[in-house]
Amino acid sequence: FELSRLLSTTTTTFVAGCPNGGPIAAVTAPLSTGGGSGGGGIGNVSTSGFGSRTTIRIMNNSGKLMAAIPFPPKDFSLFTGTQQIQIHRSPGDIIAIGFTSRCVLVVVLRDSLVLSYDLLGKRVLPPFFALIDRNGERNLGKGMDLLEARIFEGGVAVLGVDMSSAVVEFLDEHDDPSYADEADVTSRRIVPLMPSQSDQSPSDGKEGKLSASASPFFLAPPPHYAIITPLPTAMYSRSNHIAFRCIAILPRQYAPSCR
Repeated sequence: FELSRLLSTTTTTFVAGCPNGGPIAAVTAPLSTGGGSGGGGIGNVSTSGFGSRTTIRIMNNSGKLMAAIPFPPKDFSLFTGTQQIQIHRSPGDIIAIGFTSRCVLVVVLRDSLVLSYDLLGKRVLPPFFALIDRNGERNLGKGMDLLEARIFEGGVAVLGVDMSSAVVEFLDEHDDPSYADEADVTSRRIVPLMPSQSDQSPSDGKEGKLSASASPFFLAPPPHYAIITPLPTAMYSRSNHIAFRCIAILPRQYAPSCR
């Protein structure tokens, strides 16, 4: 009883199910990091009484374990430009988990770092920041702390503490390539890492601004990729002296793109 009471007051369990039924995912994490990750900087280790590790479990409808994903991953690194940098996070940094309509498990951390897995626990895309802290140097891979993250059928929408926001759309080879090809010029594209590319050219990897030169990529899109579209909410907030507190997603049947 005492152990149960301790866990209920010091930890929280995130549970998410695939749309329209199907597998579910669950992970238990402390209620706070107990020290913070220092605004998402690399090399800052969050600490808590819960411990430095947890497990994200994916189960079928009968509760049979399909995959157990250690968090943080053993090979937790971020590709920024020409660098591959080891990063450190704790279970207390998790703020949201959920599935897309394509059964991709999305895990969002406090500093906007996004992880993605398939139903077998394999990484779909390399870790990336939904919002980059523009006050820091980009090559340090610093993310913006979040007020909220909402996972929906097409991806995840995030709201930063500086009132900036972005929509991350997870796409795959079944999507119309022209949709991604016509993305906003400020968008970033995240593509899978190829096994033989992790130590090669900086563009193999990782992320890049969308441009006309990217068009050939979409003639043969990879199995999975993501598009991050920033929204001008920070500018609107400053101009009108207002602050946002939450973010909502319009159901895809009402969106012109149906995404």
